[in-house]
Amino acid sequence: MAQKHITQCLITNTWFQIQKGANASRADDTKGMKGAIIDWITPHGQTLTPPLSRRNKSDRGFHHEQTGALLCPAGVDWNIPQCVLPSFLYRFSNTSLSRIKDKLRSGEMHVRGDQWPIFLYADLAYDRDDPWHGLLRSQLLVSVSMLSQQITADLKYFFRPTSTSLHPPVP
Repeated sequence: MAQKHITQCLITNTWFQIQKGANASRADDTKGMKGAIIDWITPHGQTLTPPLSRRNKSDRGFHHEQTGALLCPAGVDWNIPQCVLPSFLYRFSNTSLSRIKDKLRSGEMHVRGDQWPIFLYADLAYDRDDPWHGLLRSQLLVSVSMLSQQITADLKYFFRPTSTSLHPPVP
C-alpha cells in the first residue's frame, strides 16, 4: 500500500513538473513568436514607422498603422483618408467611411465576431462576391501556423516520457 502511495506521489509530482515546464516554455515561445510576427509584417528592406517594441504590446493593434491595417475587418478600407470638410458641412455629409481608423482606434467602431480581419486572406485580398475565397490562406497565417507546429513538436520531444520516468526508483 505504501509503495502505491509513493508511486502516485511520484507520478503527480512528475505531472506537475511537466506542466510547469510546458507553461514556461509556452510563455517563452509566444514571446518569441511576437518578435517573429514583427519581422513577418515588416515590408522587405524597410522598417516599420513607428517601430514596434518586441516587449510592449501597447503600441500594437489598431494603434499602429501596419498592425491596424492587418486587423481591419475585410471589406472595410483602412486607408480611406479622413475627410477634410468645413465643420458646418459635417452634419450634411456621410462621414462613416471617412474615419475608419479613428473609429476603430477610439472604440467607436467595434469589430463584430463575424467580421474576419484582412490578414487572414491570401494576398490580403477580400472578394465581396465570394468571401470564402482566400480565407485562412494568408502567408502570415501560414508562417504562424508553421512556427506553432514547430514549437509543439519541440515540446513533445522535450517532454516525452522515458521508461525510467514512469517507474519509481528502486530502494
